[in-house]
Order: sequence, then C-alpha cells, then structure tokens
Amino acid sequence: MIKKFLFVYIVFAMTTLMACGCNVTNVTANTAESSLATIQLDEMNASTAADTTVKVEYDTEFGSAGYFEKLLNKEMYRSEHDWYNMALTSYYETPAQLDPGLFFYNGFPWMEEPSLTEEEMAYLKVQPAFLTDLPVDRFSTAQVNDVLIHYFGITLEQTEKKGIEEYVYYDKLDTYYHSHSDALLVQDITVTDVDVREDGSYVIYYTPDDISYGPGIVVMLPTDGGWRFISNQPDY
Repeated sequence: MIKKFLFVYIVFAMTTLMACGCNVTNVTANTAESSLATIQLDEMNASTAADTTVKVEYDTEFGSAGYFEKLLNKEMYRSEHDWYNMALTSYYETPAQLDPGLFFYNGFPWMEEPSLTEEEMAYLKVQPAFLTDLPVDRFSTAQVNDVLIHYFGITLEQTEKKGIEEYVYYDKLDTYYHSHSDALLVQDITVTDVDVREDGSYVIYYTPDDISYGPGIVVMLPTDGGWRFISNQPDY
C-alpha cells in the first residue's frame, strides 16, 4: 500500500514538474519575443525622429536655419525687413555698443528721398565734406529711437553713438543727414547652426559670402513685434 502511494506520488510530481517546465519555457519565449518587438519599435521610433530632425533643419519652420536665413538676408530697399540685415553690419556685445552710423547707413529703406527745404540746403552747404549733389538721407532722432527701441530695446542716447558723429546733425530740427551714392549690406548669409537658450533667446551661427565680414554669432530674442537683437560677435 505504501509502495503504491509512493509510486502515485512520484508520477504526480513528475507530471507537475513537466507541466511547470513547459509553462516556464513558453513564458520565457513570449518575454523574449516581446522584448525584441519593443527594441525594434524603439529603433523604428528613433529612426523616424532622426529623419524628422534632418527635415526640420533645412526647412523654414520657425527658429530653423532656413527661417533665419530668410530673415537675415537683405531685400534691398523693400521694407523694414532690411533692418535685420543692417543689424549685422557691426559687432557688439550689448546693444549699447551697436554702430548706429552703419545701422542707419542706407537711411529708412521704405522712405522716399526727402525734399529738403531751403533752410536745410543752406545749412548743409556750409557743412565740411557734405556733398549735397549726392542722394541725401534725412531722419529725425524720434524716428531713429523708434527703430532702435523696436530692434534693440534702447534709444540713441543709450548707445555709444559710434559712427553717427559722421552724419550732419541739425539741432534746430533735431534731424540727421547723410549723403552717399553707395549702399551697405551683408551679402548672401548662410546660417550654419541654431541653438536655443533657457531664456528663450536664439543663438544663430552664420557665414556671409562677403569678404568684408567673417563668420559671426548673432543672438536674438523673439518679441511680440518680431525680434530683438542682443549681440552680434565674430565667430573666431
């Protein structure tokens, strides 16, 4: 009786172990297949993300390299868009170090050449080296301040007034005059990289196709009315 019981117990135990072993094998196989599927899915997602990044880098999505190339390349005498290009004509660590003489060199692109009054012509003719037979740009301090506040957050008085001393200033009218026959621009800018800082500003690395300028790094901050320039430095 005892032997028969032992035999039955042993057969039951072996059957149970075999059943358990089969289940363990199936679970292991299922787990492996699931892990492999997860890895393949992750690789697919990573590949898709990489492809998307490449596409975004070369299109004109807001903040992309293509976007800033369109923004910074000059459209001569078209609109206020020109100010973005003119902001690259001098180097400055802060807006106060901007060269207003270069920034306003082309005058106000969308304004027609002013008709000077007899009083203005008489004043300009006695100014040293001022050529009244060339095209003359005329703009008031109020106009200058409006542009500087919009694009740099400062007024002319808050700058070091670099270059602007070469213009003729008529204090009676609080107006600046600049005569020239050429135009200034930074030609064919290629944006090579764009970084975004924690404060929301954009660091744009660019190279102009212009022997007068080398590679540069301009920092810009988006505002409700467009962009504000923080700095423009050479990329040595």
